[in-house]
Amino acid sequence: MIKSSSPTKLPFSSLVQKLSPVPTRLLQRLVVENDLRTGVDIGCGEYSILSAMRSERFRTTGLDAFPATIESCRAKNTHDDYICADFLKQDLNQQFDVVVLNHVIEHFDRDTGFEVLRRLEAMARRVVYIGTPNGFIEQMGYGGNPFQRHLSGWFPHDFESRGYNVFGFGPKVLRGVQGRPKYFPEPVVVFIERATRWYFYRRPAKSNSMGAIKYIDADGNVRQLRG
Repeated sequence: MIKSSSPTKLPFSSLVQKLSPVPTRLLQRLVVENDLRTGVDIGCGEYSILSAMRSERFRTTGLDAFPATIESCRAKNTHDDYICADFLKQDLNQQFDVVVLNHVIEHFDRDTGFEVLRRLEAMARRVVYIGTPNGFIEQMGYGGNPFQRHLSGWFPHDFESRGYNVFGFGPKVLRGVQGRPKYFPEPVVVFIERATRWYFYRRPAKSNSMGAIKYIDADGNVRQLRG
């Protein structure tokens, strides 16, 4: 857990981001540099990219429609606060500085996905972060959970047309159905993905997955990011 006493002191090395860039570090930089205070992870699961950003200055909330998921997150101390609700069916009338939807939008059909985007953007004061595969990747339900099935594919232009900055991760050719490795063992694929971050970060159309960030400045203007 980050315990930053200064909103201007970055909790990571800018050199590391330059050599091995990932969109989640850029999100972290935006939180710190803009002294953002609240974040929500929708469809949170037991792992959240916001968890590493928790501090005395930045408070996170996990939102999920399933009580069992909320209780599992609570047991693992993933967030500070929790909301059990279906944000597509309920008007929460809450806003957060940062809104995250990480590998969730592909579980909706396209029409529903655009409504998801509309609601996310209405909830966010400053930043929206969306993580998703690049294009459609087949995935069926598993672990007794039919909602794990992928129903749609998303592309960089879907987000860029809405003012998002889109960054890539990993070569698309290495993974197939269920995100499983196609040619090499998982440890080899992970090594290649990490070694090539610098290349695919700026080439989301060639990447296996992407992180889309919509950044709104203090005056309400949508801004482009250098990354």
